[in-house]
Order: sequence, then C-alpha cells, then structure tokens
Amino acid sequence: LDDAAVRLERSKDSFRDKVKSMLEAFLREIATMQEEFVRASPTNNEGTSSRAALAFIAKWKAAVAAARQKVRLQCAVGKHACICKPISPMPHTTCPTYCKQCAQCCWMLLQAAEIKSGMDIFNIPRPPYKELLLIERELELLDKMWSLVAEWEATYNGWKDGLFRD
Repeated sequence: LDDAAVRLERSKDSFRDKVKSMLEAFLREIATMQEEFVRASPTNNEGTSSRAALAFIAKWKAAVAAARQKVRLQCAVGKHACICKPISPMPHTTCPTYCKQCAQCCWMLLQAAEIKSGMDIFNIPRPPYKELLLIERELELLDKMWSLVAEWEATYNGWKDGLFRD
C-alpha cells in the first residue's frame, strides 16, 4: 500500500510538472509572438503601403484571436478560427477534438483541454498574459493609424485631379 502511495505521488508530481511545462511553453510561444510582432509591425510608411499594412494587421488580429482562444482554454469544437494542427489523418466526427472547419482532430483542442484540466486539478492560477495584451493594444493603434492613411489616400486620389474652378 505504501508503494502504491509513493507511485501515485510520483505520478501526480510528474503530471503537475508536465502541466507547468506545457503552460511555460505556451508563455514562451506568446513571448516569441510578441517579439516577432514588434520586429515586423509596420510603424511608418517607408516601404509599406496602407493595403499591405492593413493585411498585416488582419493577419495578426487572427493570430491574437487564436492565441486568446487558447488562453481561455475553452475551444468550442467547430466554433474557433481554425489554426489546427491535425493529429488524425482519418477524422472521427465523434472525437471530442474533431474540428468541423478543417475536418480533422485538432491538436490545439487536445492541448488546451489537457492544460485546463491540469490547472484545475492542481489549482494552478492562470498567469497574466501581458505580451498578448500589449500586442492587442498595439494592433488597435496600428489599425486606427493605417485605416486613417488608407482613408486619406482614397480621398486624395479622388480629389487630386479635380479643378478648383470650372
């Protein structure tokens, strides 16, 4: 009986460590995401068109939304922006990780479910995701700035050939 208790305690410690390492890996993924965003974000108009900047912003908004969804760890099957990494070449529609959008069993759903269950079991508090918040704020400012630039370009193109008087 003592041997079983020792093995159970080792297994609990192993699972706790696995959950913590998965959470730390996700935190590193977000930090890397922020570094990449800062490096690539269009902060001036030198070599960047408003169309390219707005496309960059849309791409990053989708990436941040997917990361936010993973943070919430509440991926509803068939309702998420699909960033799935398929784990099953033969999807099973009854599988709890089946994604209706990509018709695959979703690695993201499995990982999110495992982290959430581990955090719940071991009462691990959810960490603040400061980098994600910073990216969201910066995206909002970039969106306002480049939308204004695009509006100005459209208005200017309409007016530049007009006459002041007939």
